[in-house]
This record gives sequence, structure tokens and C-alpha cells, in this order.
Amino acid sequence: MITRLKIIAFSMLLVILTIYLSYNILNQRMIGTGVLKDDEGQYIALETPAGYWGYGRILAGDIIQEIDGDPAAGFHSVRIYSGIEGASSIGLIRVQPGGEQEHIQLNVAKGIDTEDLLLEFILPICTVLLFAGFSWFVYRSKQGDSAAVYLILFFLSTGLAYLSSFSAGRADPVGKLKSKIRK
Repeated sequence: MITRLKIIAFSMLLVILTIYLSYNILNQRMIGTGVLKDDEGQYIALETPAGYWGYGRILAGDIIQEIDGDPAAGFHSVRIYSGIEGASSIGLIRVQPGGEQEHIQLNVAKGIDTEDLLLEFILPICTVLLFAGFSWFVYRSKQGDSAAVYLILFFLSTGLAYLSSFSAGRADPVGKLKSKIRK
């Protein structure tokens, strides 16, 4: 009976986390720009890898002034992860070759890009469902076997970990929870 309650509780937690992580993935773009604080206290953009929203929009060396209307230093992903994720707008200064400064305001598009939908959402959700199906099969076949319970928990954890990795890339605290536990 206790084993059954553990599986039900873990399954409910899995459903809640899956809904939360899916919402996060579907509503935020991965900006992918790291920042570094210079000697003057300004946040300087590092190179953004290809495939991220910030690629070609935020250039290495840009000075990040504000994110979502507040100073860059106060933005959670800058402060905690030294990167820009989860922003709606980014204000930056780009120094041109002649030395003049150009003020640029970028508005981050909401939602996941259709190019990334398959890799970042559909495949992880299918993986969660596949592992949930494996878990259901094992549960129905081997009820009461303690090794089966561990296998079920392993399957469900693996599916959830795959889904959460794409939320972690967006600097979501729940998606990054695994990396915080290790520290």
C-alpha cells in the first residue's frame, strides 16, 4: 500500500512538473547570451552561439544596460547565471567602429520558435509519455515487486530530466533545480 502511494505521489508530482516545464518551454525563447561584469560594473555581452534568439541581435562587446526596464545587474538570470534568459526586452549600447555609441532596444519574441518546436518540446513530451507508458506496463506486470518500483521511478525521473533540460536552458529555477542540488 505504501509503495502504491509513493508511485501515485511521484506520478502527480511528475504531471505538475511536466505542465509547468511545458508552459515554460512554450512561452520563452532561449536567448543564449552570456554576460561578464567588467571593472566599471557594466555587463558586457559575450558571443551568442548560433541557433539562439540573441545570435546576430546581441553582439559580443555590447554593453547590456537594462533588461525588462530595470538595470541589468538586478535581472535574475544575469545575477545568478551570468546570462540573459527570460527577458522580454533588452536595452543595450553598441560601440561603433568610429567610437560613437548606438542605443538599441530589443524586444524578445514570445513563444517557442517553430524551428525548435520538435527538438525542444515535442520530443521531450513524447519521451515523458513513453517512459510513463513503460512505467505503467511495469506496474501492471510486477505489482508489489520493490525492484519494479525503482525501475518505475527511474523511468519517470529520466523522462522528466529530459524535459527539464530545455527549461534549464532558459534559466528557469525549477528546470535548473538539479544543478543547484549538486552544488
